[in-house]
Amino acid sequence: MHEFENDETMTGIAFIDINFFCTSLQCVQNFIVAGDFAKSIWFCAFQEEPPKIIMLGKDYYHLHTTACEFLIDDNLLCMFAADNERNAHLFSYAPYS
Repeated sequence: MHEFENDETMTGIAFIDINFFCTSLQCVQNFIVAGDFAKSIWFCAFQEEPPKIIMLGKDYYHLHTTACEFLIDDNLLCMFAADNERNAHLFSYAPYS
């Protein structure tokens, strides 16, 4: 993640290493979902102080993700992923369930 400074230069402020081949990257506010062709999806968040990207969760199954997106319904945030076999997968983040 980069940030623009006053003199219009970009400075790197945060980094996360996605495993193999990132096919899709979507952001909503400070949440990030990354789709990887070999390792399914990763759900991350950007923290401002100190600036860093935190992995909140990931799918541990090998899903060949070709696209991913956020689905928002009122206060519910889910992640949608499509794979190379034209299947749709719906993920949710529920750390306390």
